[in-house]
Amino acid sequence: MAGLSGIGFSGQMHSAVLLGRDDRPVRPAMLHNDARAHLEARELGERHPELAREVGVKPMAGFTAPKLMWLARHESEIRAQVASVLLPKD
Repeated sequence: MAGLSGIGFSGQMHSAVLLGRDDRPVRPAMLHNDARAHLEARELGERHPELAREVGVKPMAGFTAPKLMWLARHESEIRAQVASVLLPKD
């Protein structure tokens, strides 16, 4: 029998899993490739130009903060239910 030659794992990031107070999802996850928050990402970059320098990357639509901004604007009733924000790997 051959010995162990390797172990692998992965974790998806930059997708928002939004949970309510009961630790259950309040809506389907907003995945990393969801680009609907492109205006919010641009706005975040314009309002906070120091972000790119401080965190090493400019705000992009697939990141969590622009998604939460989009949610507040377009699904405010859902945003009001959010108690926790997790990444799928969490």
